[in-house]
Amino acid sequence: MLISRVKENMHNSYTKQQVNEILDLFNKGNTPTEIAVQMGTYNTTIRRILLYNNKKLKTVSEVATTIPENPFKNIELPEVQYWLGLLATDGNLSTKGYRLNLSLQEQDRYILEALKTFMKSTNTISEYTSRFNTKIYSFNIKNKEVHNFLNSLGITPAKSKTLKLNIPLTWDAIKGIIDGDGSVRKTGLIEIATASVDFAKQLMCFFKDNKVKCTMSSYRCNKLHIVRISNFKDCYYVYMQMYKNNTTCMKRKYERFGSLAKKFASDNAANSGKLVEQSRASKEEIPGQV
Repeated sequence: MLISRVKENMHNSYTKQQVNEILDLFNKGNTPTEIAVQMGTYNTTIRRILLYNNKKLKTVSEVATTIPENPFKNIELPEVQYWLGLLATDGNLSTKGYRLNLSLQEQDRYILEALKTFMKSTNTISEYTSRFNTKIYSFNIKNKEVHNFLNSLGITPAKSKTLKLNIPLTWDAIKGIIDGDGSVRKTGLIEIATASVDFAKQLMCFFKDNKVKCTMSSYRCNKLHIVRISNFKDCYYVYMQMYKNNTTCMKRKYERFGSLAKKFASDNAANSGKLVEQSRASKEEIPGQV
């Protein structure tokens, strides 16, 4: 009876064993789309079989919500501030569909795993090859509340030229921003690149408020604005402030900062005969590996 009804409503015919397999996959948590791929058929076909067998399917709204709640709402938390900084620079919000995406190179995949854990998501991290033949890993979620909340903070779709955060910057946010669009050179130079002049000015104000010497250069050829910290002692101070909290960080940039800190300690001791603790950032120990 079951199989005959299925045959009446669909072009494809399924044996009782196949229908039971579909039901079993659904009970194990597979979505209709995932089941359709495994069975070599269409999502609509699988949905009809599931509905006929009294399986409750998620609504469009429920499908779009791939995380249990908005994890960014408590912006006072250092971990939240870090992710907001990283998403402001490297994240991408869709214009339709309430999608949030973060894509990183292969060596930084662990950052995506950390974000997935932070957001309590069960979504998989996908892999693809870029046009430069390098592996790229991508993490996506769809959630209307998160999408709208990030929009309200200034992290908007197509934000590259308009970015300006509507919350006060913190050192944890700066760490996320540098992990996203910053670079640290062996000479001790820190640079943050952005296409948004307003965001560049926001960064300048933050550093100056914290008595960190910085400059801004604008380039018409590529329409970029570079915020630059070149004083070695200031770079060391930035390092000390950014890594005070034991939150997520990009290891390769942390290690680059760490090597600069050791060089600063060595040079400072050799040139002045004083301990590094006597510098402007002296009262804090060099952070351990995160």
